[in-house]
Formats: sequence, C-alpha cells, structure tokens
Amino acid sequence: MRIGLLLCIVVMLLGCNKTGTIYNNIVFIDGQFKVLNDSFDEDFEELYDGSHNLCVDGRLYKTGVYENGVMKGPWSYFSNDSTQIDVNWKHDTTVWDRVKLSVPDSWSSFTEAELPKIVVYNVNPNLDRETITNDYFMILVHDKYKDKSLEEFNIIYNQKASKYNIQNSDHYLITIDGQKYFINRYLELEDGKKVLSYVMLAKWGDSFLDVILNKADDNQVKTGIQFFEMLRSIQIDGISIFPHVGSIELKKLN
Repeated sequence: MRIGLLLCIVVMLLGCNKTGTIYNNIVFIDGQFKVLNDSFDEDFEELYDGSHNLCVDGRLYKTGVYENGVMKGPWSYFSNDSTQIDVNWKHDTTVWDRVKLSVPDSWSSFTEAELPKIVVYNVNPNLDRETITNDYFMILVHDKYKDKSLEEFNIIYNQKASKYNIQNSDHYLITIDGQKYFINRYLELEDGKKVLSYVMLAKWGDSFLDVILNKADDNQVKTGIQFFEMLRSIQIDGISIFPHVGSIELKKLN
C-alpha cells in the first residue's frame, strides 16, 4: 500500500507539469464519471508500456499492465474506498482485420462483416449466439442519416430510444481537442429485468460511428468502467477512435 501511495503522489506531481504532452483519462469514482487531463514529458510508447497505476486525488483508481499501449491481463479498479472491480483483458484483432481492441477475456466475437462495417461481441459466455438478446457489444460504421449532423443524429437516436421502457437516462458530450462524442446511458426495464445500455456516437470520416454496450446487468459500475476502457482501446485502420492524447472535456446534457 505504501508503494501504491508513493506512485500516486508521483503521478500527481508530474500532472502539474504543463510543458509536456496532454494525456486524458475517464474515470468512474464515487458514482460519477470524471475526466482528467495530465501533462507528461514521456511519449505514448513510454507511458503506456509496463506496469501502470492511475491515481486520482492521491487515491489509487486502477492498476494493471500495458503491453505496447495495449491493456492485457488482470486489471483492478477502485471506484470507491470499499469496492474493487477486476477485469482480465485480452487484445483482439477481429476477422474484419481493420478493428483492434481490448475486451474481457470471456467475450467472443460472433458477427463480423465488411458491409455494413460491424463487429458484435457476445458479452455473456453462458449464452450461445441464437439466444443472445440483451448482452452484446457492437461497433458499427455506417452511412445512415449521412445528410444529418452529429448533433441531429444524436437527437434522432434519443427519440427512438424514448419509445422503449426507459427507467432513467444520462446524456453527455465529450470533446477531445474539439472532436465531439455523444455518450448516452439508458437503463431499460425489459421483461422484468434491468438492461443497461451505453452508446457512443461520433463522426468517422464521412460516416457515423456507433459503439454500443448492452447488458442485462446487476453491476452497473463494472459495466460503465468496461465501456469506457474499451472505447479507449479501439483502433480502426490503426487510428484510435477515442485517443489518449489531447485535452478532454465533459459536459452533462441532462
């Protein structure tokens, strides 16, 4: 514990140096999402290789190992003083070879196609493909509503979601160096079960990019952590869809 605390202090001091590269993070602490901007002199390859501890206000938030910028193996997350969440990550290159990402090691890709550009993961290892209804993670690149702006597409998406039995929802706008990402969180009651959905909408070139995690869930904190960690790991054609480098801002829309 003393070692972890020492590392936290070092990270906090380094974060005060504003002359280096700005690196961003998204954390889920004490029931709320927060964004962090820290400046480091190290380049990406140095900072995201080997053992990694991220601390917030002197408190250890997550610890694990990066291999060449990729989360691998066991990671632990501490969303409050009494809760530890463990995730064992694997790095996956999909059959649609242009997409690479880190996912929990129990997940398996079961649908991949070039047109439309889609990758779907079964997030419940106890279900086979034919019975998957609520539990999936999906990456979709498409040209639907191509005549609309991102803001207009987000409005349309939320209007369609409102037709379901939504118990509550949260809506955010994240910007990284001016690039916009709409994040929508829905808690739906379906057949007596709570189903949690996280949706990220962004522009990808001239297309739209949807990233969706849908899960019948009794651990909403773990699902939120997994969603944002996976977002930050996804690369399409070697480009991060949610880059680590750049100043990040978060605005709650409701």
